[in-house]
Amino acid sequence: MNEMQGIRHDDFEARVRRAEKKLANGNDLDQLHFVCLSLNEKADYELVKKGGEVLAEYLERHPDARQDMLGLSALVKRLGSAEICSQSTRKKLVDEKNKLEKKVDSLTNSLEQEQVRAQDLKSQIEQLKNIENIIKDR
Repeated sequence: MNEMQGIRHDDFEARVRRAEKKLANGNDLDQLHFVCLSLNEKADYELVKKGGEVLAEYLERHPDARQDMLGLSALVKRLGSAEICSQSTRKKLVDEKNKLEKKVDSLTNSLEQEQVRAQDLKSQIEQLKNIENIIKDR
């Protein structure tokens, strides 16, 4: 996992794709390597979820390792829950942002209309002043 520190996102994605291909072999080390990749900070919810599934499959095939893997299993579950919460919060924030952007657009349009109206009224006042001056001059 230390080798993953500071890795670019593209490189991380490439490693994940390679690890996914190796999963088909059913090799225990490949499965555990994939689980470790799924715990990386660059992993999205889908990868975390799949990592949990791979770990569950591993534990089904190796019930004797279940006790040794309790901590890792709990970590994967907790991370998955945190990702779900994070995704939910992110979606709410994006929805709120979209609503606020629409409101800003609406208010900007209203402001522009009011500015045009104010300019029209100013122009009408100037015209009335000119008419008043013409009448005074007569």
